[in-house]
Parts: sequence; C-alpha cells; structure tokens
Amino acid sequence: MPLKGAPPLQTPEVSASGTGHAFQDQIPENFCYGCGPGNPVGLRLRSIWAGNEALCVFQPAPYHAAGPRHILNGGIIATLIDCHAVCTAIAYAYRAENRAIGSVPAIWYATASLAVRYLRPTPLDRLVTVRARVVETRLRRTTLACALSADDVECVQAEVVAVRVPATWREELHLTPMTAQHNDVTHVLWPPTAQTMVAPSRRASTHAECEQEEKR
Repeated sequence: MPLKGAPPLQTPEVSASGTGHAFQDQIPENFCYGCGPGNPVGLRLRSIWAGNEALCVFQPAPYHAAGPRHILNGGIIATLIDCHAVCTAIAYAYRAENRAIGSVPAIWYATASLAVRYLRPTPLDRLVTVRARVVETRLRRTTLACALSADDVECVQAEVVAVRVPATWREELHLTPMTAQHNDVTHVLWPPTAQTMVAPSRRASTHAECEQEEKR
C-alpha cells in the first residue's frame, strides 16, 4: 500500500546533512550491482533515513530503458526496490541495537522474497523515488513495504522480506567455470578465463541458510 505521511522529497545529497550518511556508504565491502558504492558499473543507489522510513532518489540513464525507450526497465525497478529494502533492513537492525551502521559485529541481510506490483509505466526521464518502511520484525526476518514513484505519482508497490544471515554468507567460495566442464563445444568457443570465472550462486545457498536460521 502507499506510504502515508511521507516528508517532502529530497535527494540523498541534500538530506544527508540532517540524517547522516547514506546507508551504503557505511556498509563495508559491499560490491552489489544495485547498492555497492565500489561497483563501477552498478546502480550505486543511496538510501537515507527520512523519519521512520528510508528514502532513495535515483536518476535513470537512457540505457536503463525497457523496450520503449521512454519507460524504465522493470528489472531495474525491482533491483532498486530490492537493494533499498535490504539496506533499510540492515540500517534498521543497527538502529535497534543502538549501534552505528558498519560497526562490529557486522549485520547482513539477504532477500528471502520480493513481490512487486507494477501499477503503471515508470518514465525514464524523471527522478524516481523509492520509499521503504519496516512493517514487521520477527526473529531474524524483517518485512518491508516499499513504493516507487515519479513526479509524486506512485508507479510500483512492493513487499520485501529480508532475513538476517550469518557471517559465513560473506565468505567467498571456490571459483568454478561459468560453463559446465562437460560442454566441450562451449569450451571451444568460450574457454574459461579470468573474466569468465565466477563463484557459485550465493542466492541458492542463502535460502538454505535463511531456512536454517529461521528454525533456530
């Protein structure tokens, strides 16, 4: 549902003077495509507190278009909401423990579910605003209500469930080729290189870890 009672829109740069630095600037070693400050090709979104909700203002680029060049891509929208919500869950947990974001022991959350409702097309040539607020906390699970708008018109609603994960979630696994070893044709055309070596998906293992944490 729409977030009611929201304060006037401000960019993170303007708001930071009164609400502190962006969450992402305080979270260490975050290379996420959506919210990692150190990712040179990522969206690099920035989230701040605006009262009891979190605010993110983002300017889409032309290459963030959907099929029609004047519409923002739905996947980019989902990424903005996902990353903004998870960073809000992290910031909320630090606030609940009366600690600075990034202080030790570190707090990390991962996405357990993301439900997005696209109400209308989001224009590409406008600033988009994402708001998130915590609606429920239970054990290690935090549920957030989110909304994305452009020109004060709500375009997207979403619910994100974020789960607190253990420190092992951050550990880098043994690198394996992106392509299966038995696929000889693929290896001939695209032999494994430093650029095509990636870690196994952390999302799958994260869900297993999340389920274990929920049962505790």
